[in-house]
Amino acid sequence: MSSTVKEIQSSGAIIVLADLSKWQVSPADRSTARRWASGDAVALIGYRMTNLTRSNQTIQVKGTM
Repeated sequence: MSSTVKEIQSSGAIIVLADLSKWQVSPADRSTARRWASGDAVALIGYRMTNLTRSNQTIQVKGTM
């Protein structure tokens, strides 16, 4: 699935995508996610989210709500 980041919440703990789905970020990856920005293009495959805008940085996530 491809999308864009709408919002980063709780200092990188939650990523909200353009479709309003929310993804909880692994504690080990929150410092990376905190630097991501609204409008960044991402690809989601399984439990891995890759930021296509920022040198293909990849983090572990799980769906919430």
